[in-house]
Amino acid sequence: MAYADGDVASVLRAADEPAAEDTAALIARVFPSLSAVSVEGEVLEETTYLPDGLTYAASFQGVDLVCDRRLIFDRPSELQAHILEAAVGRHVILHAIRSVSDWLSFTVWEDGRLVRSLSLSQDGGIVENIERPVPHRDALLGG
Repeated sequence: MAYADGDVASVLRAADEPAAEDTAALIARVFPSLSAVSVEGEVLEETTYLPDGLTYAASFQGVDLVCDRRLIFDRPSELQAHILEAAVGRHVILHAIRSVSDWLSFTVWEDGRLVRSLSLSQDGGIVENIERPVPHRDALLGG
C-alpha cells in the first residue's frame, strides 16, 4: 500500500534511506493496536511473501509504503476506515497478490474517495469491479 502525494515512481527512484521516526509513526497509524519493533532483515524487493505478523514499511518525502499480509482483502474497497483516514488527504494505492490462487487486486482512493477497485482471480472470476478503469500511469501519479 502506498500513501502518495504525487508520482510514486519518481519519488522512489530519487529516494535515500527512509526516515526511521516517520516510518515508526506510519506503522502506528496503520496498525494502532500493535507495537512495532524495528528489525534489520530482508530487502523488500528481494522478498515475495512476508511472514505473518511482519510489516515492511518505509517513509520517504512524498510517499509512505506499507507491505503487510493484513492489508490483503478479497474486497479491497472495504479497507478499514482508520487506514484511509491516515492518508490525510493523500492518494492511497493498494495492490495485493496471492500467487498461490492467481488472485490480485488494485484499488485507488483520492482524498478518502474510492476511485477504482478491481479484485479478480482465475478460479473466482471478478470479485470486485467498482468504478471505471483508471489508466495505469494515472493511477501511479494519483491523477
